[in-house]
Amino acid sequence: MAHQPGDEASLWSPRYRRNIPRNIELAGRPNAPRIICAGVDVSGGAGNYNALVITQYIEKPDGHFFEVLDCKGVNCRQSGVTLDDVVKLFADMLKARGLSVVYGDRFGGQWPAMRFADHGIKYANPIISGRVIDPGSANNTRTGCTTSVQEMYYDLTMCVQELGPWIRSRRVSLPDHPQLLKELKNMEARAKSGSKLSISAPPGADHYDDHVAALAISVTMCAFQAGIIRLPGGVPNVKPWASGFQGGPFGNMGR
Repeated sequence: MAHQPGDEASLWSPRYRRNIPRNIELAGRPNAPRIICAGVDVSGGAGNYNALVITQYIEKPDGHFFEVLDCKGVNCRQSGVTLDDVVKLFADMLKARGLSVVYGDRFGGQWPAMRFADHGIKYANPIISGRVIDPGSANNTRTGCTTSVQEMYYDLTMCVQELGPWIRSRRVSLPDHPQLLKELKNMEARAKSGSKLSISAPPGADHYDDHVAALAISVTMCAFQAGIIRLPGGVPNVKPWASGFQGGPFGNMGR
């Protein structure tokens, strides 16, 4: 879902934040593939929340939707538990959903991967991969286009950019989770040098973005596995069950 100039005003505008849709009734197409991805943020330290969000992709005749199945946040300082306790809790929740992989960012280094591995869960970064047309081959009429497999790491800002329009168009069913909803309403977009965009919680010790981070990662990976998003210059790889997708309300979904 490509970011367009000026989107920062609409993604997290006050009007939008006051009207975050939740508990949307969703019913997927019978026999549609079941795609469930989990996003986690456990790298913020004892003073922040550690959050896990498990999201299901639902394909419907009128488009793509996402439903939050589980949302759990634990503040170690407030709860009196350790980060190892939190990882075990999250691992048990993942196993209860039949999941063996959880996605999280690179901020925590190798610690999250090692701790989740102790409980039989693979910790992976949100990486989008696919075949990309090699430069110089697109106009070669004799040999045709050649492609190669490439990867792109999606950082938190990129994942949140994917999430914003999905929520704004009422395509994510959010639970009545006070901390998640509070974080969504408080998120701010700021312009950085080089025309880059940063979306995060406002400055201050009382503001968090851990639940939003986990949600954004889970939705991004669901969208990738459903064939909705792809790399810049990527070869379209829309799955058969998503063949009715024509760009949706956001135009070209490819980056």
